[in-house]
Amino acid sequence: MPATPSPERPSRLPREALISAIAAGLIAFGAYLRTLHPGVGPSLDSIELQIAALVQGIIHPPGSPQYLVLGRLMMSILPGPSMAFRLNLFSALCASVAVAFVYLSTYRLTRSITASALASLSLAFAPRFWYQASITELYAVNSLYLAAVFYLLLAWRDLRWPGLY
Repeated sequence: MPATPSPERPSRLPREALISAIAAGLIAFGAYLRTLHPGVGPSLDSIELQIAALVQGIIHPPGSPQYLVLGRLMMSILPGPSMAFRLNLFSALCASVAVAFVYLSTYRLTRSITASALASLSLAFAPRFWYQASITELYAVNSLYLAAVFYLLLAWRDLRWPGLY
């Protein structure tokens, strides 16, 4: 007999929640884009990441090879006047998607559009998160990883298929 999801927790999100999550991500991206650092820097870590991604080098321990590979790829895909700007744009994009995932995670937990918007936009406009989203740093990519994994764990939990765990 095939396992079916539990009727008490639907596994699919309503269209309104998905549209609202995209809107939260776009609002955050718009704010980050307006305050994006225009070039190299501003910190030594940012400069090191920008140069290492450009020349396919190595950064200080513990290193971050996945960021350097993704950064190099984004330097060739994203538009912008300089390679440093493109890497800063990559951070803004990752942080914006993380905000959308936080919205979706909160919605899965509360089923409230208001609570989800408040949680995601509170993260988006938190000063430290906003700063890290406007420069080249590992934190925006890592926050995207964390938000995506947390959302996927919640979605998996909502399936409630006994054969999966």
